[in-house]
Amino acid sequence: MLRNGGQGDGYRWGQTLEEVTVHVAVEEGVRAKALDIAIRRRHLRIALKGGRVLLEGSLQQPILCDQSSWMLEPGVLVVVLAKDNMRAENLAGPSSEWWHGLFEAEDTLDKGEVSVEDYVKPEQLPPEQRRQAEEGHREQVAAAKAEAEYSVARQKARETEEGLPAAQRELLSSLRAKFPDFPIEWGDSSDLYPTE
Repeated sequence: MLRNGGQGDGYRWGQTLEEVTVHVAVEEGVRAKALDIAIRRRHLRIALKGGRVLLEGSLQQPILCDQSSWMLEPGVLVVVLAKDNMRAENLAGPSSEWWHGLFEAEDTLDKGEVSVEDYVKPEQLPPEQRRQAEEGHREQVAAAKAEAEYSVARQKARETEEGLPAAQRELLSSLRAKFPDFPIEWGDSSDLYPTE
């Protein structure tokens, strides 16, 4: 699974602090010798020999060609580009650059899917991405908490229902049969949908 990336025309990409991984869809049965792949410091070109270009462009940042690689899996070409975090313009030492897209002047990074915990410390992200990542994390935690509370409330309702007289249980059964798309529970509905 590709994380911390996005997608473009005919490809998906993801990244860690050290590398960028690109998945390019190819037809089933395409063999490695049928591909023409050029990985350059600032350029990537993937084509079928004597045929159409699958992907080409100037990379967003320089890479280390000798540490980059590719492999062909059924239906997908996987290209791993080693980021050049030690290049001369990084005067303060190795950088942990976060690419916003695979190619120059491209912004295909899916900011809602940035995985802060997996690859980078929050303070290393640009401010806008850091804010979005933290906001997304808070939303995930809140949704999980609400789901857990709802599950507990449903369990309580089921337990309460088991103690009801037979006539009331039959009434619930008939209502559920008439309205199968609605969750019908016995008891105070405020327990099922907390307002906090």
